[in-house]
Amino acid sequence: MLERASSYPRYLDILVSYIAIPLITAYTLVLIIYFLKILFTLTWPSGQVGPMVLVYSIAGFFIFVLSSLLDNRFAVFYRRVFPKVLVPLVIMQLISVGIRLNAYGVTEARYYVAIFGIFSILVGVLLSIKPDSRNGLIALLAAFFAIVSIIPPIDAFTVSRQSQINRIENILENEGMLVNGEIIKNENASKEAKIEVTNILYYLERSSSLEYIEWIPEDFMIYKDMESLFGFEPTYPNYPGELSFYSVALDSQQPLPVSGYDMLMNAFIGRHMNEKEITDRDFELEGYPYKLKITSLSNNDAHVAVLDVSGKELIGTDLYDYAKKILDEVVGAKSALSPEEMSFEVSNDEYKLKVIFQHINYTAGNDADAGTDYSFYVMFAVK
Repeated sequence: MLERASSYPRYLDILVSYIAIPLITAYTLVLIIYFLKILFTLTWPSGQVGPMVLVYSIAGFFIFVLSSLLDNRFAVFYRRVFPKVLVPLVIMQLISVGIRLNAYGVTEARYYVAIFGIFSILVGVLLSIKPDSRNGLIALLAAFFAIVSIIPPIDAFTVSRQSQINRIENILENEGMLVNGEIIKNENASKEAKIEVTNILYYLERSSSLEYIEWIPEDFMIYKDMESLFGFEPTYPNYPGELSFYSVALDSQQPLPVSGYDMLMNAFIGRHMNEKEITDRDFELEGYPYKLKITSLSNNDAHVAVLDVSGKELIGTDLYDYAKKILDEVVGAKSALSPEEMSFEVSNDEYKLKVIFQHINYTAGNDADAGTDYSFYVMFAVK
C-alpha cells in the first residue's frame, strides 16, 4: 500500500514526459528563434516579450516540479537543460521590461513581471548548479518574493504609484506647467504631453492614488476639472490605420428636467441590431393610445418617432446629426456632459419630442465595427 501510494501515476507520467515536455521544448525553440531575430534586427517589440517569457517561466517551473520524480530520459534531459535555457531568456525579458520602465515608468503589472524575472534567474542558476529536485527551495524563494511585493514601501502599489507621480511631475516640469509645487495652465502644451498626462491621471485614479499628489485639489475629477487645472481637456491618441472610438455620457449626478412633457421613456439602439431586436413601446396618454417606434437607418443613424393607433407618424427625428454635433464639440475631451448638452428637441403644431442621450458610443472608419450605439430618454408631450 505504501509503495502504491508513493508511486507516480502512469497517466501523469505520460502527460508530463510525452506531451508537456515536448510542447514546452517546442515553445523554447520558438522563443530562441524570436530572440535571435531581435538580436539581429536590434528592434525590440512593444510590450510582447514580457508576457511571452512570463508564461514560459511559469509553465516551465510547473513542469519541472511535476517531472522531478521521473527518471526517464525525457524528464532527466528536461531538468538538466531547462534551467540553463531559462536564464538567458529571462535576461532578455528583463532588458525588455527595463526599456518599458524607462519609457513609461513602473506599473503593478511591470513590477510583477520584473520581480518574477529576478526570481526566475535565481532559481535557474540554482537548478543549473544542482539540477536535482529543489522543489522546497523554489517554494521558499517564491514565498520570499511574494512577501516582498506586499511590504511597503517596496510593494507593487507603492512603487508603481510613486513612479507614475514622478513621471507626471517630470512631464509637467518639462512643459513649464509645474513650478514650486504649483500648476500653471498651458493650453499649448505638446500633444504628447497632454496624452501622457491624461493616461497617468486615469491610471492613478483607477488605483485611488490621486490623493497622494499634493498639487491636485482633493475633489479633482478628470472629466470635469482637467481643463480648469491644466488648461486642456483629457487627450487621447489616434493610431494610424486603426478605428477611432469616441464615447460621451450623460452626467448622472445632475438633475434631469422634465417639465413641459407628459411621458418619459428609456430606449436603446445599437449599430448591429436588426428589426426583430428593436422593441416598439406602446403607451397611453389621456386615454389615447400611442406607440414609440425606433427604426435603424444605418450603422450610424436611427429614426425615433411617436405613432398614433393607425400607425401614422405624429412626430419624429433622426439621431445621428444631433449626436455628431455633440461628438464634434467634445471629441477627445469630456466623458460626461450635462442634460442640456446631451439633448435636443423637435416640435410641430400639435406635439413635441425631446431626446436626451444617456450614452453615445461612436466608432469611425469603414470596418464592420464602425457605427454608433445610442442609449437615450425620449420625452413626449401633446401641446
